Amino acid sequence: MASADLTMDGRTTPDGRIAYANMDHTDAGMDGIFEAILTEADPLAGLNELARQVAASGIKHVKGDVIIDNRLFETITSPAGITRTPTVINDNIIDFTIRAAKLAEKASVDYGPRTIACQVEAKVDTVSSNKEPQIEITSTSPGRIILRGEVPEGYQPVIRVYGIEDAASFARTLLIEALERTGIEVEAAPLGINPSNKLPESGTYKETERIALLLSPPYKELVKLILKVSHNLGADMTPILIAVENGKKTLEEGLSIEGDIFRKMGIETEAISISDGAGGDRADLISPSAVVQLLSFMHKSPHFQYLYNALPILGVDGSLTHFATPDNAARGKVFAKTGTLISGNLMNDRPIMIAKGLAGYITTAKGRQLAFALYVNNTPMQTLDDLGRIGSEQGRICEVIYVNN
Repeated sequence: MASADLTMDGRTTPDGRIAYANMDHTDAGMDGIFEAILTEADPLAGLNELARQVAASGIKHVKGDVIIDNRLFETITSPAGITRTPTVINDNIIDFTIRAAKLAEKASVDYGPRTIACQVEAKVDTVSSNKEPQIEITSTSPGRIILRGEVPEGYQPVIRVYGIEDAASFARTLLIEALERTGIEVEAAPLGINPSNKLPESGTYKETERIALLLSPPYKELVKLILKVSHNLGADMTPILIAVENGKKTLEEGLSIEGDIFRKMGIETEAISISDGAGGDRADLISPSAVVQLLSFMHKSPHFQYLYNALPILGVDGSLTHFATPDNAARGKVFAKTGTLISGNLMNDRPIMIAKGLAGYITTAKGRQLAFALYVNNTPMQTLDDLGRIGSEQGRICEVIYVNN
C-alpha cells in the first residue's frame, strides 16, 4: 500500500538521513529564483529495493496484474496545484537537465526517472550568453512530453520539471519495470491505468502475505526536507498523515485534529486560519503572536532540537541561503522558516506579494535566545526578482535584532 513516503525516490542517504539541495527540484523554473539542483539520489531507489525484496522471496513470475493501492487517504489537488496522493515517486515529477553546448548548437537534454511511461521530444538551442534560459514543456497526449526553448552558452545546467497527473498509474509502470530489471517476468502490460477496481476491500490484507516492505526515516528527518527547502508537498501531506494516524482520511479531519493539538499547547487558534499544510491558500492567515506562541512552546518541548536542526540557517543553507551577505552579522545565528505567497496583478501585468514571512529563533550577540516572526504583506513588485530584495531586507532586520539585543 502506498503511504505517502516522500523518500521513495531515494532521498535517504546511507546513514539514514534525508538528502536535499538548497534549491529543491520542486521549485525548478520559478522566475526570480536561483536554479534548482538535483540531489545525487536515484529516484527509483525505493522501487528498486522493493523489487529486490520480491525477487529475494523466490518469486520469478507474476501471472496476475500489478496494482498500486492508493487508498490510504483521499487524493485531492490544492488551490496551489499540489496533488496530495498516497503514491509519491520523485515527488511525482519528471526532472529535465538541460546543458548548454557551443553557440548555435543543440543543447543536451536528459531526464529522469527513465521509463517507457514517458516519450520525450526535445529541441533546445544554445544562444548568446547575455540571454536568460527560456524553456517550455508541454504535452500533446498522455505520456508524450515536448520540450522546447533555449539556454545561454556557458550557463550552468538548467533543471526543469513536468508534473505527473496520474501518480498511481505512473508508479505502477515504474514498479513493473523495476520487477523486470530483477529478472522477474511480469505478464501484465506495463502501460495503462492503474486497475484499482481489482483491489480487495480495504483492511483485508493479511500481514503474512507481505513479502516486501520499505521503511522511511522517521519524521524528525523528513521535517528537515520540508523546512530546509520549503518542500510544499511534504508540508501539505503532514495534516493528512495526522488524520491517517488517528484513523481518518481527509485533509479537513487532519486540520481539525491539528487545531485540537494547538489548543492543548495554549496557542490562540482564533488568530489562525489554515486551509492547507503548505500555506499556499489565500485563507491561510496566522498572526505573528500565534506564531511566536508556537515557537515558544516548542522551545520548551523535548522535541525542540528536532525542529531547531530542521530550520534553514540565515545565509548558510536551505531557503535562507541567499537572505544574508557575508557581512551580515546575524549570518549563521538565525534559524528560521520562510513563507511566501504571490498572486498576479493582471491589470498591471506584474506580480503582487501577498505575504512573505520569516519566523524562528535568533541567538543574539549578547547570548539571548529570542523567538520572532516578521511579515511583509501586500507588496507590489515589478518582477519576481524583487523577492530576493525583500528577503535580503528581512535578513538585515534579523541583523538589527541580533546586534541590539
